[in-house]
Amino acid sequence: MAAAGPQIKKTGKIVRIISKDEVIVNLGSKDSIYQGQGFEIIKQGEHIIDPENGLDLGGFPFTVATLNAYFVEESFSVLRTQAKAFTPFNNFPGTSPLVSVEFTHINVDEDSIEPLIELNDTKIVVGDIVKTI
Repeated sequence: MAAAGPQIKKTGKIVRIISKDEVIVNLGSKDSIYQGQGFEIIKQGEHIIDPENGLDLGGFPFTVATLNAYFVEESFSVLRTQAKAFTPFNNFPGTSPLVSVEFTHINVDEDSIEPLIELNDTKIVVGDIVKTI
């Protein structure tokens, strides 16, 4: 049996906000969207500038929310926030102080570190970009 190819990500926009937990997007079954499909709401943050030639390489994308399609029509879908879940291995939520994540550091010149500016505006508005996960 042949392995499935990479899933094609779809990009659409929020066309209406219907509650603090639900938005309508302009992607539907005609775009191969299915009930339960995951989406990220993306905001563009600070633009990255190439120091050698001054070219704007684009804005750094921040995920400000993760939602799932729970109602899918041909041309639009209603997305809803995800429910908090516990891992099957223990009873602690991912945000518990008893659950930790470690990152491996890379060897960098610490004088070259320039942290990204945090995105201050995380309010979701009509016209925001959404992408399938």
